[in-house]
Amino acid sequence: MAKMNAKKIMFSFAAIVCALFLVANVCAADAVAIEKVKVDQNVVSAYNEDVVLVAGETALIKVYYNATGVNASCDENLEITAEFEDGDSVSTLIQNVIKGERDYVILKLDVPFVDDLDDMRIANLTLNVDLDGDNTNLYQDYVVRVRRPSYDAQIDVIMDSTVTAGQTLVVDVVIENIGFNDLEDAYITVSIPALDVTKKAPLDDVVAIECMSDCYDDACYNSSEFCTCNDDCDDEDTSIKAKVYLTIPYEAEAGQYALEVQVSNDDTTLNEVASLNVKNNFANNVIVESARQNAAVGEDAEYSLLLVNPTNQVKVYRVITESSDDLTASVSELMVAVPAGSSKTVIVTANADSEGEYSFNVNIFSGETVEVATLSLNAEGSKSFATNPIVVLIIILVIVFIVLLVVLIVLLGRKPEQSEEFGESYY
Repeated sequence: MAKMNAKKIMFSFAAIVCALFLVANVCAADAVAIEKVKVDQNVVSAYNEDVVLVAGETALIKVYYNATGVNASCDENLEITAEFEDGDSVSTLIQNVIKGERDYVILKLDVPFVDDLDDMRIANLTLNVDLDGDNTNLYQDYVVRVRRPSYDAQIDVIMDSTVTAGQTLVVDVVIENIGFNDLEDAYITVSIPALDVTKKAPLDDVVAIECMSDCYDDACYNSSEFCTCNDDCDDEDTSIKAKVYLTIPYEAEAGQYALEVQVSNDDTTLNEVASLNVKNNFANNVIVESARQNAAVGEDAEYSLLLVNPTNQVKVYRVITESSDDLTASVSELMVAVPAGSSKTVIVTANADSEGEYSFNVNIFSGETVEVATLSLNAEGSKSFATNPIVVLIIILVIVFIVLLVVLIVLLGRKPEQSEEFGESYY
């Protein structure tokens, strides 16, 4: 009896080991399989090259998978990744894959401009799809074709990264046609929108790379055969260089600016953006030595404004002060001519009729540019008669008048003395 129990125990143990072994074997196999892959609604394979993509565009990739012969617990986390050769990759994670599930995921990938397109209009491109899970590791390659876009150009901007306000920036732009068609009747526009600076000029035609081969005829291009070019390629005039001069305004504030380059014709518009650092030690042409003054009521307060001309030409400034009912402001010169590369000081005078804190603006015009200097005046108490020169003069005149009047009265009040008459006596 004991032997029978031992045999049963051994048999049960063996059965459990076999079951675990079978489960391990099932889960060790790829739990999820790839049914098919579509690129832009077309099924692709390792050998089918009928699908043609355009470099620079975005491809829509559908990966169909199934878990029809798998335990649900074998792959709870499944990551599906799609990647173009020499390009970016994109992934998505599927959690809790269920036994018998058949579904698909959608991935978006940018189509790269492969090296072979430098000398050809169309080339092969490999798409890799990878399934990676707890018990799945599938890696499958698919072949598609990629061609140059109809219109495209590689734009290289060559310039100094830093410029001082008032200087002229030289911008060299190299334009290489990497598209399928020639760039004809094109214009180049270089601008700094934040500074309202722009230059536009026509370009010579930029032709596409021409390979001396008959592989570009419609019959070959539309066939399933992969067309190749020989090494006899004509790349003359496939790139040109344009030089553009931009003058940075003297009043441009220091900071980083976006420099935009646009190449356009009737068929396409291509853009490139570069960063430019502008330095300016004289962003403001008006320097106020002291914007706040204290003065007694009725007393003049003076402010010094330094007008700076950093340009290489004479600048004429027009200075206008603002007044109010209780505050009167004026300027020493309404029109100020400042020579190139120099400065000039003007005096602003303000006078308050009553106590209080006053604020007023001085507007400085130079062409279409307006700068505003805000000044303030703290009027305190009443003006002392002792310090008012007019009052002092009046008092002095009154005193002088009184003294003269007293002298006059004294002189008029004195009676003239009678003179003695001396007569002769005769005895």
